[in-house]
Amino acid sequence: MRRSPLLAFGIMGVSALALTGCQTAEATADDTTITIATIPLGEDPTQANPIDALVELLEAETGYTVEVTDVPDYLSVVEAIRADHVDMGIMSGFPSALAVNTGEVDALLAWEGSEDPVSTCVVLNDSPVQELTDLEGKTVAFADQASSSGYFMPVHMLHEAGLEQGTDYEAIFAGGH
Repeated sequence: MRRSPLLAFGIMGVSALALTGCQTAEATADDTTITIATIPLGEDPTQANPIDALVELLEAETGYTVEVTDVPDYLSVVEAIRADHVDMGIMSGFPSALAVNTGEVDALLAWEGSEDPVSTCVVLNDSPVQELTDLEGKTVAFADQASSSGYFMPVHMLHEAGLEQGTDYEAIFAGGH
């Protein structure tokens, strides 16, 4: 397989780091654990894991234990926060905006994203797909309906190339990251 630079989907802007649920009850003195929901990060051993760094920082600064739970997709992160199953969630910009828009979740922290592509269309070496427009009449697999890089940005890029979902190509969802 090869990753075609002609088909790389880029995402820029602001990526949210953490969201917190609006808490109605006061924390008790026995609450010494901070719970965080996130989607699994890549398995690249050369990449620093920002979640590990966040856990270390929170534990050092609060004296609390931090527990991280991987969930399958961004919507699961949002629902875990909304249902008070976790204290915080970590996700990208668009799902964060959706979560905040519910009125039940507050943004805690955000940082500017990278201009580097974070989503890539992968095709076999001998694939007839070499340009975005070659996807016309095809089925395109996306990662997660609430993902900026795994759905919204690629759909936007296909739209900019003149292709409309349901008319020019069909979409399927292959699961989380």
